[in-house]
Amino acid sequence: MNNSIGLKYHILHSITIPFREELGPGLCDLDDFEERQLPEPYLGQLTLCILELVERFEVTKRVDYHNNGKEKLRAEILALYDADWAHWWGFNSVSRTVIDKEQQDPFCGGLQCSCHVLWEEAFGDYDLDCEEENHYHPEMLKFLIKRCVWDIFFPGEALPNYTEPSSGDLTLLDFSV
Repeated sequence: MNNSIGLKYHILHSITIPFREELGPGLCDLDDFEERQLPEPYLGQLTLCILELVERFEVTKRVDYHNNGKEKLRAEILALYDADWAHWWGFNSVSRTVIDKEQQDPFCGGLQCSCHVLWEEAFGDYDLDCEEENHYHPEMLKFLIKRCVWDIFFPGEALPNYTEPSSGDLTLLDFSV
């Protein structure tokens, strides 16, 4: 059995690259977004990352999944939300393999900073620090993928087996897993 996240969640792993700091287009506030006169709706500070994610999906679909790209993406997301915490830790790990809890450098390939931006935007200022280990939990990644991938590609559809957190309080998250 292969434990590589990129093979298990090929599309999802590929299209989330814009949220990884070294490749992402950066943050965008509403004023900056309006100055660029982009026709898309403003989706929060991660708007530019989301727009790049959609572009990456279109290329992936055109090249690899002509007829069933969206169905394949749906299946990957549902499989990930059905998986245990080992997959979530692995999605952002150094080796990008299931069960690896050693997380990527937040400023060089890690998803932590994008997760923090969305977390703070949704729940208020929690004064999160990307470099603090206890300031990142895969629940933040679950929230990011739900809001910035599922809600974009499957608007209005409930994501089975997931309930968004009602609080951004990190002390409510189990870090022992």
